[in-house]
Amino acid sequence: MKLKEKKSATKKTTKIDDTISKSKNEIEIIHQEIAKIHQEIAKIQLQTAKHNDEAVKYRAESEKYRALADKIRADREEEEKIRKEEEKIRKEEEKIRDAKREEEEKKRKEEEKKRKEENDKSIKELRRQLGGISAANGEMAEENLYNALKKTKSFAKIKFNYIRRNVNVVAPGYETVTEIDILMVNGDSVFICEAKYKVTVDDVFELLNEKLPLIKQYLTDFHNHKIYLGIGGMSFKKRAENFARKNGIGIIKMENDVVEYDYKTLKNFNN
Repeated sequence: MKLKEKKSATKKTTKIDDTISKSKNEIEIIHQEIAKIHQEIAKIQLQTAKHNDEAVKYRAESEKYRALADKIRADREEEEKIRKEEEKIRKEEEKIRDAKREEEEKKRKEEEKKRKEENDKSIKELRRQLGGISAANGEMAEENLYNALKKTKSFAKIKFNYIRRNVNVVAPGYETVTEIDILMVNGDSVFICEAKYKVTVDDVFELLNEKLPLIKQYLTDFHNHKIYLGIGGMSFKKRAENFARKNGIGIIKMENDVVEYDYKTLKNFNN
């Protein structure tokens, strides 16, 4: 009985030892697994630390770029501010320039107006003086011509009964249409003479084409008279002298006390 119990106890001890050995093996495996897990954890921690470093570096870089972007934005804002200030200054300067130009233009126009008024005044005065000189010269020429013709009351060997000066030609209604400087008349002829200081083609043309038609129309007392034309002056333009001769107008030249008569081509204008 004791042997049987002893064997049974040995058997149980062996079984326990096997169980313990198996448990040890299992614990060893667990330890190995735990070691592997620790290694994985260490590896993960290492990678995490690396990632953390990279994240810190990235954050630092990001912060750096953000700061750079903020600086660029601030610079741009400052540049925009400066640009707006410069634009404002430019507009102010342009406004000042415009105002200055307007003022200068106004001043220029005022000066130009003043100069024009002064020039007009000077020209008016000069014309008045020249008109006075011209009128005085014309009166002198007319006076000399009248006195020369009055001495003989003749022209082109034609004797006249009387001589008149400044004879108005009047239309019906008593409107003066023209004036005859010197008029000489006899029973069948009239001599109409224009007096000028300096005779031009225009003077001859006016006598022939403007005064003569009016005289023939309105000086009715002489409708049946022969009409002779003459023009006298202190000097003659060559073309005026030739134009008068060509059209049958008598020429009277006066120089100092010398009077020259030219009536070679004289013709009757009341044929």
